[in-house]
Amino acid sequence: MRHVNLIENTSVSLGGGLFVEGKRDPSFVVVEDSLIKNNTTPTSLGGGIYNSAQTTVQSIKIVGIQADQGTGVYNDSNETLILFSTKIIENIAVTDGGASSSKEAALSC
Repeated sequence: MRHVNLIENTSVSLGGGLFVEGKRDPSFVVVEDSLIKNNTTPTSLGGGIYNSAQTTVQSIKIVGIQADQGTGVYNDSNETLILFSTKIIENIAVTDGGASSSKEAALSC
């Protein structure tokens, strides 16, 4: 995905802005030069990005996100999330992880 704006979305479950899943079928996702802004998942995980695959994020701005945990980015078990030149700012977590949270997974910055 390139040059995508994900703005003012709400999820009652996972991934208010972007939900990436690859548990059933292995997948590799790249997100570049995009904006994820003002998304919410008030009682769940990953208000900006919920990741459950091998994902690389480059030159992304994640701003103004609200979620219970892993507000900007939540990385699920046994998955790899790589962040390059990414800004995760001005996010609000209800429980923990205002910028990011990772459950037994690799998060590289």
